[in-house]
Amino acid sequence: MSETATPDVNFLEPTFRRAAFVWWAVMWRALLFALCAGFVVGFIEGLVGTLAGAPKATLLLVARLSGFAVAIPVSIYAFQLVLRKRFGEFTIRLVPTKAGPAI
Repeated sequence: MSETATPDVNFLEPTFRRAAFVWWAVMWRALLFALCAGFVVGFIEGLVGTLAGAPKATLLLVARLSGFAVAIPVSIYAFQLVLRKRFGEFTIRLVPTKAGPAI
């Protein structure tokens, strides 16, 4: 990691400890947010499905599929929050590798 984007920018080595801090920051947020979102979506689906008289097997299948579908954008949002976080000695920044249009 000795390459720099500009001469005045310093990079830190991605050590196991630093990686663990970032991993933990992503994991607990993603897990907490996904559980909360999954609970809300599952509760609403269960309530509506029960009132509509849907079979239990159908409700379980729909809950599993929607839980998976909800967890993906929620975990991306959690990761986005971590990208903005300041970790004691460092922050995470996205640095372009070459000039070009932004995504």
